[in-house]
Amino acid sequence: MPPKYKNLIRLGFGTVFGVFLLLTSCIEEPESPELPEIETTEISQVRDWFESNKMNLRVPERGSNYRT
Repeated sequence: MPPKYKNLIRLGFGTVFGVFLLLTSCIEEPESPELPEIETTEISQVRDWFESNKMNLRVPERGSNYRT
């Protein structure tokens, strides 16, 4: 095959590929579903309790054998 036809074939494949990409990019995608609001779960309640009481849970620095 002469080189001139090879370039023409490459140009044809490139054109077909470009038109294919253009047509497939115009397809509408469905909208992503909205995420429901995060409900207060047991884990978040425990986390909130811990955050508000973590200073009361610390062991005083009176020695390694301090027990109550």
